[in-house]
Amino acid sequence: MKIKLIKYLNTLIIFLSIFCLFLIKNNSIYAHSKDLDVYYDPCKLDKEKNIVEKMWYMLGNPTEMHLDHEITTIKYYFAEENENGYKWSTDIPESVANEIKDAYTNSMKKWNDVYFYSYDTEGMVTKHKIINIVAGTKDDHNLIIYPAKYNINDEQNKNAATTSPLNLLDIGGDLTIMGKNHTHYGHWKMYINVSYFYANFNNSAEKAEMFRKRSGAHEIGHVLGLCDLDNDCPLHEIEGFKYYDHHEEVLMGYGDFALRVTDITYKDIAGVAITRGFHTDDDHMWLKEVDPHGGYKLICSICNGIKHIDNLSGEAFMNYNSCNGEHTFGSGNLVATASYKNKDYYKCKYCRYVATFENNIEQSYKYSSGTATHHLITNQIAGLAYSFYEEHDIDYVYIDNYKHGKTCVICKLLATTDEGFHAIRREDSGKKFAECIICHTLLDLTKDRAIIQQGANPENGLKYTLNGSYILPTGIVVLVDEDIEAYLDNTLVFINNSDILK
Repeated sequence: MKIKLIKYLNTLIIFLSIFCLFLIKNNSIYAHSKDLDVYYDPCKLDKEKNIVEKMWYMLGNPTEMHLDHEITTIKYYFAEENENGYKWSTDIPESVANEIKDAYTNSMKKWNDVYFYSYDTEGMVTKHKIINIVAGTKDDHNLIIYPAKYNINDEQNKNAATTSPLNLLDIGGDLTIMGKNHTHYGHWKMYINVSYFYANFNNSAEKAEMFRKRSGAHEIGHVLGLCDLDNDCPLHEIEGFKYYDHHEEVLMGYGDFALRVTDITYKDIAGVAITRGFHTDDDHMWLKEVDPHGGYKLICSICNGIKHIDNLSGEAFMNYNSCNGEHTFGSGNLVATASYKNKDYYKCKYCRYVATFENNIEQSYKYSSGTATHHLITNQIAGLAYSFYEEHDIDYVYIDNYKHGKTCVICKLLATTDEGFHAIRREDSGKKFAECIICHTLLDLTKDRAIIQQGANPENGLKYTLNGSYILPTGIVVLVDEDIEAYLDNTLVFINNSDILK
């Protein structure tokens, strides 16, 4: 009877879970404004077969699915083999397999160095880190990467790499249904077609190098919500010539192998800024065009989304193409939009011009006093000036043989504050020199060696702990190992012998 009751309760729980998912799905519950109230112009081509205006990104056609925006870290793990027993080194030496995994990891981690910029009404920048990608373990990861073998008859294994969310039942359930065509996933899987990543009879050395540099970053783009742009971009035909792959200029595009970019472009970042929640309908910067069909067309200079309106009442906008095609730094028409390492992406504020990754410009930062917790940073590049606050990177610095203080290692402007006394290990107390466990300075203990040798006792009046740590008259703290953690947490209690003896 008890077993039957347990089975009944388990069945009921499963039924209610499925029913709740059904309700969520059909009531279009959204966790954040991801499906923006905009749409996009299709690519336009001229008669010389050159692209005049291109789509920047595709977030889903017909279904948008991506990593939950509240997940800030991707932990990857390379599985030893796939479901069919195929290993990374099945067809190649272990050393080459490791090269491939290292290259793929380095490509994925390009996203670690990307920040998206948003501006407030005062023109101050907030830098948004896109994602943090780190190595996981077999038991702790949310991205698993399998080796795969080329198979022309297998859709999954005929491409260089494929990415998809893990099935809900495989991971115990970390899926959020945002609406009919919008789903957030917490766990993902990739299949890496090993044959694409080394030179062989089907793959040149140049192509293999391109795949090594590009594929990891490209597949993370899928996890973050970007589709293969050429797969969904409307097909164009001019004078009988059909255009399929023409998006070599973006990470999520294809086209000629020799022209494909291997780095993350701003057009890719613009799409990810939406799926990460950094750019919403409240953040559009509108450019106005007169619609030949009546009314007005507004184009967001940040995300390239568009909308049509009948009148301009209540709309804030600038005129499209008021830059007159002038995109020099001295024109005042450019704006920094994101960063990769120590360089800034930039584009025109008044049209769809976006500088390529190769034209990213190195920052020239000036640090000035801000607050007790932050310093003010100003980029001094003419034509790309902006400012933002950054939290101090605090470290301890040596003051004298007895004290250390705190300062910001980035700006060097934060005055030395919160003076504290050095602390050494009890096991080092008999030496002439000992390292402070806080600021790591080598201290001369010559003057205190006699007192150190006495230790803490009622006669010398030193403060001490029950474990045997104590404070010298000079203020230097001598710690036994059992007390170090509590001391660093500022919870260690010292006893004053002179008070006890009263």
